[in-house]
Amino acid sequence: MCRQPATVAAILLCLAGCCHPAAFRPARILPEGEVEHAIGLQYGLLLPYDSYERATYSGKGRYNALPAYALRAGLGDGFQLGFQVGLNLSTRFELTYQLLRSRLVDLALGADFGIGTYPLKQGEQLAAAVAPLLFACPCTLAAPLILGLNPSNDLSIVLHAAPVLVSSFAPVEHLQFGAGLELRTAKLSWRPHVSVLAPLVLRRQRERSIAEGELLFPTGLLIGLDLAFGP
Repeated sequence: MCRQPATVAAILLCLAGCCHPAAFRPARILPEGEVEHAIGLQYGLLLPYDSYERATYSGKGRYNALPAYALRAGLGDGFQLGFQVGLNLSTRFELTYQLLRSRLVDLALGADFGIGTYPLKQGEQLAAAVAPLLFACPCTLAAPLILGLNPSNDLSIVLHAAPVLVSSFAPVEHLQFGAGLELRTAKLSWRPHVSVLAPLVLRRQRERSIAEGELLFPTGLLIGLDLAFGP
């Protein structure tokens, strides 16, 4: 990691945004006292379950490509604290604990809390004044398990999975899983990644929701590229 001007971080902070409840990050946490800045661009697709959901979500299932900014710090004793903030006023707090650290394998457990981190579009059946408040900014809780495989000193393969709770009108359980790479250079850490966020809702529950006129939560696919650098 290289030293970068603080003004760069300030500019990037003004451009930030975020999407999925569990943030992508390496399984190897920062040493105590070390601080990391990360920026990224994330683009996603909504994957409706059936024709009803395809008719409900506008924009052909796409949501905006959002830049993102995150700040992480090593706390010592195996803990790392992080914060992410978005242009759309979405925020995420993350805590990561190192379960295993070795030359070839790293394992970490996270706890993420976010506001406005679910990639929802406004349903046609919702009042325009209500939807942005209740569905564009839900609260999310996630507990990602992060596995890092280190084939070399400069490359890590990162796999992650997390149970997710999304709360708007009523809590809905989800599963988020994905994979990515961390490519380390002398100045930057490059982190391409992809993840899927799927609601754990049975067909019968969906049919009941349709009959009652409720908005269904679609599956979201997120593709992103993050760049991380030191202070």
